[in-house]
Amino acid sequence: MILKSYFDGSNHADLSQCDRVVLATVCGNCEQWDRFIADWNEVLARYNVSFLHVTEAVTLNGPFSMNKGWNHRFVDDFILDCVRIAKRHAAMPSLVEGEIRAGLRAVTMSIYLEDYKKAREANPLLPNSVYELCTSEVLGFVFRWGRKVGVESHHLYFDQGEAYRGHALDRASSDRVKTTSPIFNNVVVHDEVNMRNTPALQLADLFAWCISHNDEPNKRLWHRALNDLPVHPSWESVYMDEKYLANPTPGALERTAEWRLPRRALKP
Repeated sequence: MILKSYFDGSNHADLSQCDRVVLATVCGNCEQWDRFIADWNEVLARYNVSFLHVTEAVTLNGPFSMNKGWNHRFVDDFILDCVRIAKRHAAMPSLVEGEIRAGLRAVTMSIYLEDYKKAREANPLLPNSVYELCTSEVLGFVFRWGRKVGVESHHLYFDQGEAYRGHALDRASSDRVKTTSPIFNNVVVHDEVNMRNTPALQLADLFAWCISHNDEPNKRLWHRALNDLPVHPSWESVYMDEKYLANPTPGALERTAEWRLPRRALKP
């Protein structure tokens, strides 16, 4: 069985324009994604729009502009229906203790840039790119979920222009990595995909946007509804602060250094 994971970041291309990076991924097998996509596309058709991009929607831009008949209430109704689809297809607690109802699993990773800067000053072995660190940590969550649900291989999909993809590709292409971390023998990093044609990436974008805006005091109904999904097993949101970053798992950074991966630019 293949676990297909879709990654989307919520940050500016220029890191000086934001205070954090957020990477979201949503995982599922082929059957789970097929069922989700069918329901998601029904919502898009009902609202006569071809995709969800949360930033454009909440700012009434692009296909969600006022001259195309959209307003904030209509947008909120639309995204709330999208959240309902996410909930319908998410992994959920089972009535049997210790078991889960199979479904999609989301993970978000947030790193505040000031925390990352201070941690790297204290521990120079930390990756020189916050994108690499984010990618590495999220892949760990994906692989753990894969073991839990018994998958045999991983297919990874990234939105266009995401710096994270390069770091995943470096790992999946390295013989050194595959020797010390055999899971990467079963990893395929696909070409970049267009989120406007990919409902799974639109769902990842929804999770990434919600987490990156959780500091806002007045959350919309759909924003609250997404946050109300069961943390286990529907999704998990992780914030890596300075203390966590400066004190990684013993041996982890040394092992990564032995891989001698390319040093990629800080910007996408």
